Amino acid sequence: MLITASQKYSKIFDGLSELFERISTFLDRFQIYARSKVVGVKIDPHLRRIIHDLLRSFVRICALSIKISKHSKVLLALEVFSFGSDKGVSAELSKLENLVQNETKMSIALILESTKISEGKITAGFSDVKSSIDTVDSKLDTLDGHMDSVSTLLEKHDLAERRRDQEGQSKQRRDKIKAALKIDKEVWRSYQEDYVGNIVPGTGQWLLNDPQFSAWADPNTKSPPIFGLKAKEGYGKSYLSSAAIRHLYRLYPPGNQDARMSVAYYFFGGTTFNSTEKSVNIALRSIIWQLTQNDAVYQKNVASACDKPEEFGDSLELWKQLVVNFSPKTNAVFYIVLDGIEELDSEIGKPLVEVFRDISAMANEKSMMTVRLFITGRPTIFSEAETASGVSLSTIELGIRNKEDIEKYIEMRMNNMEILKNKEKPEILELRDLIKTGLGKGTQGDYFQLNYLLTEISKKRRKKEIQEVLEHAGEDREATIAREIDHLNHTLGYEDIQDLVAILSWIMGAKRAPFLKTLEGVLLIKNGEASLMPLEEQVRTKYSSLLEIAEYDSVILRSKAIREFFNKQTKKETNEAIAKTELHPAEVAIVRRFLNSVCDKELFEKFGFEEFFKSKLGSKSASIRVNVETLKIYVILVGMKSVASDRDEELKALRNAHFYSFQECLEAVDLALTQPEPKTEIGTYLIKHFTDETYMKKWWIEDRMFQRSWWSYEDKHVNTMLKWFKDSAVTRNLSAEMKEWVNGLISNANPNDDLLCHTAKYIAKQWLQTVNWETRNFFWWLLGYVTKVWISSCSGLFIIC
Repeated sequence: MLITASQKYSKIFDGLSELFERISTFLDRFQIYARSKVVGVKIDPHLRRIIHDLLRSFVRICALSIKISKHSKVLLALEVFSFGSDKGVSAELSKLENLVQNETKMSIALILESTKISEGKITAGFSDVKSSIDTVDSKLDTLDGHMDSVSTLLEKHDLAERRRDQEGQSKQRRDKIKAALKIDKEVWRSYQEDYVGNIVPGTGQWLLNDPQFSAWADPNTKSPPIFGLKAKEGYGKSYLSSAAIRHLYRLYPPGNQDARMSVAYYFFGGTTFNSTEKSVNIALRSIIWQLTQNDAVYQKNVASACDKPEEFGDSLELWKQLVVNFSPKTNAVFYIVLDGIEELDSEIGKPLVEVFRDISAMANEKSMMTVRLFITGRPTIFSEAETASGVSLSTIELGIRNKEDIEKYIEMRMNNMEILKNKEKPEILELRDLIKTGLGKGTQGDYFQLNYLLTEISKKRRKKEIQEVLEHAGEDREATIAREIDHLNHTLGYEDIQDLVAILSWIMGAKRAPFLKTLEGVLLIKNGEASLMPLEEQVRTKYSSLLEIAEYDSVILRSKAIREFFNKQTKKETNEAIAKTELHPAEVAIVRRFLNSVCDKELFEKFGFEEFFKSKLGSKSASIRVNVETLKIYVILVGMKSVASDRDEELKALRNAHFYSFQECLEAVDLALTQPEPKTEIGTYLIKHFTDETYMKKWWIEDRMFQRSWWSYEDKHVNTMLKWFKDSAVTRNLSAEMKEWVNGLISNANPNDDLLCHTAKYIAKQWLQTVNWETRNFFWWLLGYVTKVWISSCSGLFIIC
């Protein structure tokens, strides 16, 4: 019994220990439950109730433990021994075990429920995944297509980048070539556009269909590499060149690198606006520039040769270095069109014949480079080229061959004539055929003569009058011009004729074709006032038979034959012969007295002799005569008078022309053959150019400071001025002070110092006092002047400080 009591006493404490062990396990799980709630995981309500009961059990266990620990161990032992009590430890163990089992069962149930739910979701998820996989497969296929597109775009981008790089390199080469060849403006394009714009539809087709031209235009056909059209001026050569250029561009359009066919062209004629445009050297530079724009390989070759452009030298050297030297390694076909080689009389025997030989040699030697040359010119120019050795050339002479063009031009002009428009009338059709036949046979392809005759026909109103015009169809060009001038003498008024003579004199005597504004200044100097009618309108309405307005509003002669006509006129006529045509009042008085002596008053009045004499004395007579021998004197005097005038704005263009060319005009004048009066008049103006600040202010403006190289750097113009000042007639009317200055000037061993000393003082004053201009221009002017004087004073020894 004691043993049993002792065992029960021990079990009380062992039960407490077991209670704490079991509840401690629960407390570990409770930390998980508590942590789940913190992160937002909800606990099932059934499980939550069991956990609540377990927590309550844990509290009871703690309370039981405290109670037993405070109880007396002897009394506890006696209680256990007497009554067998364990203080409720066994009951609490039983409750705790039930709660733990319930918790475990509930957890298992919850796990099973969660598993079933997850299984359902997984099954549904697999369906969604399968659908998603199908969608992904579709998207992957689309992505493959996009990747192909991206790859293509990347390839294109890479190609574009390479092209941009190539274009950048090509631009650098073009800039280098352009600078080396000194290409400023592409004047040939303007000429081509003008010709294309004014060409009569259908004209030139005969040339394109001609077997000779067709063979020349085909690089695979064996034919002479040089093809030429020869005719006198005014036969439409430039228009045919324009048609040929357009045809070649259609056959071989620019940009086709595979074919490597290039077209280049140049018009020597155009207008006389800038004489430098007529040199062979400028033409060859322009041709080479055009060829490099279309052939990349040739462009690289030329760019490599442009490192030392100063070595190009003259025209022939330029041609050899940039064309002939590349012919063995350039597999290309170049078509070159040169229009108007009649302008090159002084150069045709030098570079061009050699160019012809080189082109012919390339064809004979079957060089890699093929050059086909199309040229136009006068028959006299072709005669030298055709007889030159080593030149392979085929030609067509215009006149009969271009009959179709003449007929189309006549038709076009007749369609614009009021009297010939109605083609329904048989008599009009008959008259049109008569005109077409008569002009076609008579003019023989001469457009210049054809224009005059058609213009004359357009002013007629009767068939008989038109037939009279057609009778002149066979006359030569000089006779046509003489007849037109005679017509103008009878239809224009006195002032209009005088104005026309002034305009003709300036055009024929000036260095280059004048602008309308320049000629307006010429007439202002002549008349002292501006005309109420614009000069452009006068040229188009009154003077169109002799003059025409070209590019940049410049005015030119309609034909070189007009200049030739006045050259012959000057040789035939003298001032004395002209003076005989003018009536003096004394001569009229003699005739009146004679008639009064043989006629009575009634008869005298009946014949109207008095009105006749009054008309002769009262009206001024004038005729269109241009003295070619005094043209330079005329141009110089008019220009100098414009500088003396105070009408600055109206004479701006005329002054520009004067300061640009008066030095060369003075150089061209033969002082020994010039009358003293004009030389004296020029002398009074010329001295002021170098002594009067008013003149200097008008001369040395910013736009003309480039002329410092003509004066302060070089001696050429200085020597020309000295030549003039040495003539006694030039200094006749100068003041004593000016004569003294001139005498010191022409006797000085170093005249540069004296001629420009007043100008140098003016330039120095502007340099130091003016703030509106760029002072560097004045500085360079003075530096050149001082350096030149220094070199002269040191006998040619230049010392660098």
